[in-house]
Amino acid sequence: MKSVPLPPAAHELAREVAEGWARLEAPALDPAVAAQVGSQLHLLYLWNRRFNLTAIRDPREGVRRHALEALEATLIPGLPETGLLVDLGSGNGFPALPLLAARTGLSGLLVESAARKVDFLRAAVRESGLGPRVRAEQLVLERLDQLPAEIALLTLRGFPDPARWILEAVASRPGAAILAWLALDDAGRIARELQQRGARAEVRPLRSSGTGAILRAGG
Repeated sequence: MKSVPLPPAAHELAREVAEGWARLEAPALDPAVAAQVGSQLHLLYLWNRRFNLTAIRDPREGVRRHALEALEATLIPGLPETGLLVDLGSGNGFPALPLLAARTGLSGLLVESAARKVDFLRAAVRESGLGPRVRAEQLVLERLDQLPAEIALLTLRGFPDPARWILEAVASRPGAAILAWLALDDAGRIARELQQRGARAEVRPLRSSGTGAILRAGG
């Protein structure tokens, strides 16, 4: 059986995160955040040699599609700086882990149904130094009332039936901000439905990849 090569070192991935971020002409990225995200990516690709955590096999492509697309959310004005971030279907930890690295005032709850992925998330939280304020929980989510009552920021990417969860969150958690990484057409469709219901919604195309968008809704 052909062996899967080791991923680039964490510091090399951190450098590529910083360089990719600089190309966006955004405010400077804290080197400590770049280092943390590089460590998160390195661990993801180490585990991906044994378990299928991402279909993006090239770690350098992962810099763009996982790390930079996640960090683009920090450019959205008015997002909570404190409180609880809840990530639905955390899977490989992106986008939640980079966001939590960049927003140190947030605590985090990573919700995932697959035991093996929860094992990875717990290792990633521990090894990237987020352990004191972030936890991963195995949960088959059927209703939003299974989640804590107070949520400052709700995030989802690749979660089944995103429209249902976004609409339900806007209705039941009016104080929460919601971020969803979606295909551009899907983001636009859900945003229009929210606006028709009188809810706040905006679509921000992803600059780092040129594909997809972040839908920002709610509080």
